[in-house]
Amino acid sequence: MRHFVRLLAIAFLLFLVGCASPKVVVKDVLGNPIPEVLIYSVSLSIDVGPAKTDARGEARVPSNIQGTHWVDVSKPGYSSVRVEVPSSWPLTITLEEL
Repeated sequence: MRHFVRLLAIAFLLFLVGCASPKVVVKDVLGNPIPEVLIYSVSLSIDVGPAKTDARGEARVPSNIQGTHWVDVSKPGYSSVRVEVPSSWPLTITLEEL
């Protein structure tokens, strides 16, 4: 029984890790984090979001029932960017001031 509970706990932890949404890190051209950037998950027919970056320039990509094909990143005063979903996370995006 003890072995079963341990296996169940490990399976649950793996499930939680698999469900965690991917992370985006947004920086300026000098490498400084940019807070309050809007992050959207974009599929073929819907956009989900926004999520906002924190003081470290980090945010989780909103969950999209159709799957995320692109990540849209925007903030007033900066160039907007649409990036294809990468093969590995976190995704680091650099924005230029306008």
